[in-house]
Amino acid sequence: MANVSSQQKKILDIGVSVARAISGELNLNYRGERLYKGNRPCYYQSAHTNDLTFVSRHELKNSKLSMQGKIDSSALRLLLSDADLHYSLRPQNEIERLLYDFCEQVRIESQVPPYLKGVTTNIQFNFAYWSDQYHQNGFTESRIGMLLFTLMQVIHTRLTGVPVSEPIAETIESTRAGIVPTFGHCLKRLKQHRADQEQFAHCANEFAALAQKLIIQEQESDNSPTPTVEEDIKILAQLALIVDGDIQDEDVDSDITGSSKVFELSGANYQVFNSEFDQVIAADKLVRRALLLELRQKLTDDIMARQVNTRRLAAMLTRFVATPQRNRRQDHLEEGIVNATTITKLITSPLDRTVFYQPDIGASHQCAITFLMDCSGSMQKHSHKLSLLMDTILKSVGLADIPFEIIGFTTNNWNGGKVYRQWLKQGQPKHPGRLNEVRHIVFKDFDTHWRRSRLGIASLRKADVFKEGIDGEAVQFASQRLQQHTAQRKVLIVFSDGCPMDTATSTANDQFYLDNHLKQVIERESIKNGIEIHGVGMGVDLSPYYRNNITLDVQESCLFGLCRNIFEMLKR
Repeated sequence: MANVSSQQKKILDIGVSVARAISGELNLNYRGERLYKGNRPCYYQSAHTNDLTFVSRHELKNSKLSMQGKIDSSALRLLLSDADLHYSLRPQNEIERLLYDFCEQVRIESQVPPYLKGVTTNIQFNFAYWSDQYHQNGFTESRIGMLLFTLMQVIHTRLTGVPVSEPIAETIESTRAGIVPTFGHCLKRLKQHRADQEQFAHCANEFAALAQKLIIQEQESDNSPTPTVEEDIKILAQLALIVDGDIQDEDVDSDITGSSKVFELSGANYQVFNSEFDQVIAADKLVRRALLLELRQKLTDDIMARQVNTRRLAAMLTRFVATPQRNRRQDHLEEGIVNATTITKLITSPLDRTVFYQPDIGASHQCAITFLMDCSGSMQKHSHKLSLLMDTILKSVGLADIPFEIIGFTTNNWNGGKVYRQWLKQGQPKHPGRLNEVRHIVFKDFDTHWRRSRLGIASLRKADVFKEGIDGEAVQFASQRLQQHTAQRKVLIVFSDGCPMDTATSTANDQFYLDNHLKQVIERESIKNGIEIHGVGMGVDLSPYYRNNITLDVQESCLFGLCRNIFEMLKR
């Protein structure tokens, strides 16, 4: 397993070759994490087949079988499903779409020709593997997450005839017992019409609408202090839904920005409706200890398999940030700079020529760095790559003995949470400013040794860490902490995949309100406080916001190369 990425490429190449044979589509290929038919991406929004990401790199054998299952399922989709018919009957509601798409994928998987026994094995393994991952990542820890998971398991076993595994069965038993009477008739009709796509689609819509009603009932009966229902739904949407047109077939997407009328009317005075619920929290407090240790072990295995030369990266970084410093000098030399205090020796001792000196020039690391990560929902698709990248940066910068912090930013809730509800109760006053609860996540602070911070990095692998993003306040928060450091040179490196986004704030103000605040903060902190701010776009061009920026190729598997590109920004 010396070169895992090359093995993964071989797996993908073989898998796609098989998919061409199954589907009859000779122009089938893959780019990054998605299958393409010619130059058109194949959008399959089923939760267990939605991309070609290797879910578990530390278990290459299992990940290989899962990947083969995903590709085989996609090939069967091309062979057995009418895409135009499917999309013509697709519902608009987010959760209904999730279940509708899932039903269609399982319908296809239930009709594998008998001569393709290996394909059947692969797709069944993939579903079981996805189910285990879903459960282990904590999606079943809430009522709505458990409900949707149970519905998916029941649909799958009813259509395919494959029983639910014993551990999963024990997990969902009570929920399944409660919903089967409600969905029994729909499930029966789904099985009856699985050979007729149009009739099946109508049944799937009926099933999805019934599930949505049940979810609404759960929402109305939910008396918890935080809106976990909305949170769960958004998390599941991140996991399973990719809306047509969201992915552009371009080399690098450029973020769209504009002027905010609300921001201008306020005299560029950014407003915060209520900061009472804002939070600064250590990363290792976001995930249950047992799960965090498990995620850390997987991350360690992934890092070890890649064999990144962090000491070389550390030496490279040291060279980039070092500045010459005159510490002392060497006296009594026969060449160099004339020493005015000893020049009289030429008269008193004509043969003594040691009247010169040379300054001893060393290197100084008068530099402090803050790495700031966007932990908004859209970044969740990069969470695997981001965790690998940050763990490598953590060790490399630590070995270079340069003071640094790693911070993340997101929100406590989706769609505003408590602050948004307060705004509603107060009659929805116009232009309220920020309407959510910001959450600053400290993965490593300046005073903590890098080795003691490695556990927290693993929390990036838990999907529900990622919610919404209020970039301007995050940059301001990180800059304020950085400003307190005594280093002469202060550098802030921001990792993001696009513009700020908070649904409640944008809805109550306007689309570019948070955009404009981010630009204001970057300009102020750069010019007034002298902080070097760099943007690192995760597959996106961040030049509309950050004057100094690079775009990372998110498909690039070489961590050494990615880190080197980031560190090179620090060259003077």
